[in-house]
Amino acid sequence: MKIINLLTIILILTLSTACANNVSDNNSDSYVKENESIEEEPKDVQIDRNGILSGEIITDGIYGNSGAYFLYFIPDKETREFLYNYYPFEIGDNSIPLEFNNLDSVKDLPEELGIYKVEIEADFTANTEAAYLRNVKLTDTIGTVEYEGKVYATNDLDENVQPKDKVCGLIVENVRRYNDGGVIISFEGEIESEGFYNVYPGGDVFQYRKIGKIIVDNEYKNNFPTYKGTSNIFSVWFTETNKLYDELANFSAIGRGKFKTSNYYIIYNYGIGPGPGEILT
Repeated sequence: MKIINLLTIILILTLSTACANNVSDNNSDSYVKENESIEEEPKDVQIDRNGILSGEIITDGIYGNSGAYFLYFIPDKETREFLYNYYPFEIGDNSIPLEFNNLDSVKDLPEELGIYKVEIEADFTANTEAAYLRNVKLTDTIGTVEYEGKVYATNDLDENVQPKDKVCGLIVENVRRYNDGGVIISFEGEIESEGFYNVYPGGDVFQYRKIGKIIVDNEYKNNFPTYKGTSNIFSVWFTETNKLYDELANFSAIGRGKFKTSNYYIIYNYGIGPGPGEILT
């Protein structure tokens, strides 16, 4: 749900690389439908559906306090087919980011980690990958569910990973694949760890936000998913998103402790690696 914030950080960290590859990436991004032009006139997704679309969301009820929040929506078969003519990006078997700016929009959603059937109203007319969420509510009945998800026996994911898969007690919420073999995978759920931490002010690269890092002890490394053996160097890189950051900083800038964190993600063969984006919980 928060991957857009992560991509913003990645963009800052990889600006020089992105500039060099901008033209080829724009032409080859697998999310854009090839050989199709995007219609200029507004696309009203409320045609014949009264604005109601059905499917599933994955959430752990943790949204941070960034002011821009995201849920990931997995449309049922009927909604996926309907959106083909209105959503300007290839959906495939992936989830769709839904942006919202007010936590009141999700106040009735469960706080427990899970996959929930929902009906949504959202604006898919903007030429951006994120649709704007107007309303979401739980429901008992949706259309055809095309994939139930699988459970990984170890913490290592393979190239077949999809949203709704479960690993290390987490649920995969989104998988972005790039033509050059790069992959970004984001998860819902909390990870327990223990290790040494350091909190410090970020420089201009991080827009002077307060950030911190946890170097995880070896015995907790298997709590973190990997992709083809690749992890985020088994460290947790987080930002000031709630009062827990201040409590930690006021206690000591450097120390050791036990932690729970969310918003974990993996970057494989893309850019120069992850930036600070995880949340202390």
